[in-house]
Amino acid sequence: MKNQEDEIVTSPETPTNSQSPEVVPAESNGTLRIGLTFKEQPVKLIRPDGQGGEVEDDCILRQLSGKQRDDYLQMIRNRSKTSPDGKNLIVTDLRGLEGTLLQWSFFRVEKTDTGRKLHQYKLEEIDGWPDESRDVLYAASCKLSKIGDKEDKKDKGDEEGND
Repeated sequence: MKNQEDEIVTSPETPTNSQSPEVVPAESNGTLRIGLTFKEQPVKLIRPDGQGGEVEDDCILRQLSGKQRDDYLQMIRNRSKTSPDGKNLIVTDLRGLEGTLLQWSFFRVEKTDTGRKLHQYKLEEIDGWPDESRDVLYAASCKLSKIGDKEDKKDKGDEEGND
């Protein structure tokens, strides 16, 4: 099922975009094939049911759109300063960075008659999750959207490509 047809239930402050390129390796004749399907990773979120048991939710981590990724990287840059030697950016305020990325990329999946509906988690809910759980989801989301790659830093204005 193509995920461009998904209905995404979002909160008002979340940017959305229906297309994000996926680069597929070049064919033997050198033609570059680019897909417009978001990369996704299935996740089972296990949460308390309020009665001493657990409930397992079907979820996905979804690749950010180009605009979301740019917005996220700009958010990091806005909270950064240049190191004394001028070679590195140092993030000075980390609050909300993990939660925001997860809010933009992590969805609960509801199966419907016509496909599925993706429900976004609220930032307040994500902020209340155990830090270990958030760390695992955050790392997977960064990997999926290629946030933190040295090439990413070069593309976004850090000519040195430094960490």
